[in-house]
Amino acid sequence: MDFVEETKTEVKEEVISPAWENLKSHVQSVNEQFQLEVKFESLKSFASAHPWVTLCLAFTLAFCSVPVAVFVCFAVGSVLATLIGFVIFEGTLLAVGAILLGCTVCFTTLISIGLTFFLVTSWIAFNATLGVLQALREYIKENA
Repeated sequence: MDFVEETKTEVKEEVISPAWENLKSHVQSVNEQFQLEVKFESLKSFASAHPWVTLCLAFTLAFCSVPVAVFVCFAVGSVLATLIGFVIFEGTLLAVGAILLGCTVCFTTLISIGLTFFLVTSWIAFNATLGVLQALREYIKENA
């Protein structure tokens, strides 16, 4: 049992490890290219040197992001409402179409069965009438 769990862990690590290493290398290349660590260090030193300015900037950014967040929530909500409405409309349309198709198939089946019954009955009646006429013809020939 332990061998199976170890094998599963090794397989997971083999699958996850290359992707994780690839992501780490990309992040490292972005850090090196844009020198983000140096910029973050200078930002930290500015924040510790000027706390009131940093606080004002943080609050300004936070309050400026509220309308953007509200707009994004409204947009996502509108898209979800539209999607749900579309699914309901299409589901209703599909259900009505399926009901109409089912009614058409049932009606066609009933007509087909009725027409077949009529033709079989007519064929039997025609053969019976033909038999009666032949018997009548023989009776007339014998008695005439």
